[in-house]
Amino acid sequence: MVLSSRYEGFPNVVAEATVSGLPVVAFDCPYGPRELIEDGRNGMLVREGDVDALAEAMSRLAADPDLRASMRAAAPLNRTRLSEHAVMRLWDQTIDATLQKRDLRSVGAVNGVSHKT
Repeated sequence: MVLSSRYEGFPNVVAEATVSGLPVVAFDCPYGPRELIEDGRNGMLVREGDVDALAEAMSRLAADPDLRASMRAAAPLNRTRLSEHAVMRLWDQTIDATLQKRDLRSVGAVNGVSHKT
């Protein structure tokens, strides 16, 4: 799979590709791909905007069945990290932290202390 975006947030398509064992070639843009691709392990990252390097990485991956197989074998890297259990745990932590901050602000307001948000 090739992601030629020069700007990304969280690229769901890269997450889906890596957990299914599909190697990804992508620009190493400021956010996104590097969060999901370990260069040389489950995909290839090339310098942002370097179209020649992107084409070279695509050609290398297409021509090397051993490299594709090793990257396919790295699928568990993101399967564990992006599992339903792991993601739900992160949501629970975020919600708990938010509620705790809200409760602390309420306590401060009751005690006459003002907190800026």
